[in-house]
Amino acid sequence: MREILNLPSDHSDCQAAYEAIQTSGAVPAILSQQVQPGRWKYPQHYYTPKYTSTHWSMMLLEEFLCDPEEPRFQAAAEFMLSNTQKITEEYTQTQNTGFTCLFGNIIRYCVYAGKLEDTRLQSMIRLTVNSLHGEKCKCNYNWKKACVWGAARSIWGLISIPERDRSATVDLAIQSRLEFVLENVGLIIDHQPSQVEKKTHAIWFNLNFPLFYQADVLFVLRLLNEVDVLNHPLATKLIIWLESKQKPNGRWQGTSPFRQRTYKELSGPEETSRWVTLQAATILKKASLHA
Repeated sequence: MREILNLPSDHSDCQAAYEAIQTSGAVPAILSQQVQPGRWKYPQHYYTPKYTSTHWSMMLLEEFLCDPEEPRFQAAAEFMLSNTQKITEEYTQTQNTGFTCLFGNIIRYCVYAGKLEDTRLQSMIRLTVNSLHGEKCKCNYNWKKACVWGAARSIWGLISIPERDRSATVDLAIQSRLEFVLENVGLIIDHQPSQVEKKTHAIWFNLNFPLFYQADVLFVLRLLNEVDVLNHPLATKLIIWLESKQKPNGRWQGTSPFRQRTYKELSGPEETSRWVTLQAATILKKASLHA
């Protein structure tokens, strides 16, 4: 309604849809599976099991527009900030630039929860910015190379900070590392070797939903859409690629590589294709306005 039909958020249809999100479907289903206030299984582990423990559940709830004031969502944001404070401090002290895919995602849903002024979140933001500026999210899990997934997810978190609240350093990290991501994604879809990817993951060549610490072409275009730079010269190739994936019926076919490992309430292939079609159509509509 908002992205395709241009209805304002306060339109009665939008408000009714938002209220329905809170009472039926994936949001209440995910919230109902907390095993302790603010925690999903296993209650002492926010990262395990993939993709139903606390961290991943929070990512999904933000994506599906859970009411950020919902007490269970608020409790989980507090749990995540408390339980990642130590690793944030350790990575800051050791100048470890990896694993910021985790931090970027946490920043995203904690900003959504209204925690921007929390000193623990501010520390995580500084760590993520320094990782982007310094080593482009160089990570042990990516053969100690700069990581496109890590950079994309780090940017995903930082762009959720309202523009008026972003420092010049945050803005610079977003803009400069978007170029890094775009350059390498362009090489990937051209099947050209990249200096930062020892092995190209198959996810890059599909339209996926949901993704967690991963990224694909559609996700990168969503980043550009949020910061209103779909007219970036390096984005042209990605937009053409996305257009080429449209089916004769006007839709896009999505894949869900982690469907068997996350909530069954996210439904099947048809629902996945609806999500990627919404995202693709939104991006192409915005891109056409810049043309």
